[in-house]
Amino acid sequence: MTDGDANPWRSLASPALLRGLAVAGVIMLVVGVAAQILVALGDLPGYARALAGQLSRLFYAGAEYTAWAWYTAALMAAVGVTLAVLAALHHRAGRPAQPYAVLAAVALLLSIDETAQLHESLSTWPRALGLERLPTVDWLLVGIPIALIAGIMLLIVARRIDARLRRWLIVGGAVFLFGAIVLEGVGGLVMRAGSGDPVVEFWYQVLLAVEEGFELAGVLIALAACLAAIEWRGVGANVEVRVREPAGSVTA
Repeated sequence: MTDGDANPWRSLASPALLRGLAVAGVIMLVVGVAAQILVALGDLPGYARALAGQLSRLFYAGAEYTAWAWYTAALMAAVGVTLAVLAALHHRAGRPAQPYAVLAAVALLLSIDETAQLHESLSTWPRALGLERLPTVDWLLVGIPIALIAGIMLLIVARRIDARLRRWLIVGGAVFLFGAIVLEGVGGLVMRAGSGDPVVEFWYQVLLAVEEGFELAGVLIALAACLAAIEWRGVGANVEVRVREPAGSVTA
């Protein structure tokens, strides 16, 4: 029996790792939003207000350049890197690698957008084009058509990737977009309708937490699907990796 025979192939998708990433994300999200609510609405003594302010600056999901923004950008980058590895493995096996490379580039672009807030710059487009403002966040007027076109193009590209991976990437993408577009749009409606009202502010923060939670869930679903598409095993002092074998296949 060889080392390869003695060590079965295992999935890279570790349930413990994925649970840890999810728990860490939820903790940061809840702490950041709760701290922001306390800062905005709470009548706190000086030291408590200072602590809440620090936590808000670190973790608040509605602000830029925070630990939360870094964390979600890192998860998106991890999806991109994993897809790039899949592209390399498919290329090595003589299979089409371009679809995986395209999806990897999109995931890395989303990671950049998460930290640089590129989509927020779309808010200036409606005014520049002479269009009426929406009763919610302005960038959606341009962002929704762009998302629809990009989504259709990505679905065409994804037709050439592994069927199981494609299904879960579609699920993850749908969950992410529900948070990024639908719930952000609802949050914008709430905030525009009652800006300055403490009750409205509270529910806006709750909606923000739910929105970001859906985005986090979508990214983690995509990451889990990508990791599950890669298998590894130890062979002596070395590690081998390969693309997951299709269900029902028999390998030596």
